[in-house]
Amino acid sequence: MKKWLSMFVLLLATFLGGCSSINDSLAYANSAADYVTKVTEFANEAPSIAKQAVNDEKAREQLEAELQGLKQDILAFNEVQPPEIASGVHEEIVKQNEKLAKEIDSYSQKIKEGTVHLEAFGNSELFRTMSEMNELLNKIQALTN
Repeated sequence: MKKWLSMFVLLLATFLGGCSSINDSLAYANSAADYVTKVTEFANEAPSIAKQAVNDEKAREQLEAELQGLKQDILAFNEVQPPEIASGVHEEIVKQNEKLAKEIDSYSQKIKEGTVHLEAFGNSELFRTMSEMNELLNKIQALTN
């Protein structure tokens, strides 16, 4: 009897451990999908804000604040510990994030110096990097299938 109980406990622990892994993967996939969606939404909205910022100081301040908020989100997401199954996708996102953070710093500096061409924001490297993040969404969604 004791032997059967031990085996049952071992099987139950193994099963629950597997469920935890699935739940971790789903939680990560949802979190990563939300993050990438947020970046791509910003990429869609930012060009119109940048056009307004050409002649409007308040819009310029809003753009700068949103860029800095995005950078904070980038840094926070980079610290997430993904489940093993998602490590490859996470590494891709982190690489894009590092590139994006550098571009945000560069763009923010140019805004402060008044040397940025805000009307060309939609064609900037910063904007292209944000748009590329959307391609990672398919890989993230594949984690849940």
